[in-house]
Amino acid sequence: MALVFRPARHLDFEPLMTLGQRLVAIMAAGHPLAARPSLRLRDCAAFPLALLDRSFAGRQMAEDAMAGSSAVFDVRLESNSFEFLRSYVARTNAITLQMELGAMPDRGETGLAMRPIDDRDGLHGALVLGQLRGRALPVAVAKFAGQLSRSLDALGTMPMAGSGT
Repeated sequence: MALVFRPARHLDFEPLMTLGQRLVAIMAAGHPLAARPSLRLRDCAAFPLALLDRSFAGRQMAEDAMAGSSAVFDVRLESNSFEFLRSYVARTNAITLQMELGAMPDRGETGLAMRPIDDRDGLHGALVLGQLRGRALPVAVAKFAGQLSRSLDALGTMPMAGSGT
């Protein structure tokens, strides 16, 4: 069983459920852009960015979207730690970008604002729970997959067009 964001299409991978995910901007609660209900990617490019390294699909999506733009990212910090990036932007005027599910605040976390990237920027991807095609999951794993599916569905992430869930 695997939970993957934007998995490559593979004949041996059978999706069990798919959840739509959009990219969101995370910044300090007092940041100038925090008052807006949503942001364009070019709005974020006007500020320093603290981004995940290039191995993450969300970073690749954002860079692909900016490739045709005259705006350029000012990446001041790269990390593979979501927690480190959140801590950094809480204390600076930088912005970080993460997928919606990973951006949800921890219990008791304050000082951060999360704003969706406008749909016009097309920064959507699928979070897919899947398994090897033709393989029967053990009972415990199948129950866990069902519980995980229900929990993720209850979080209210955006639906994927054409998704069976």
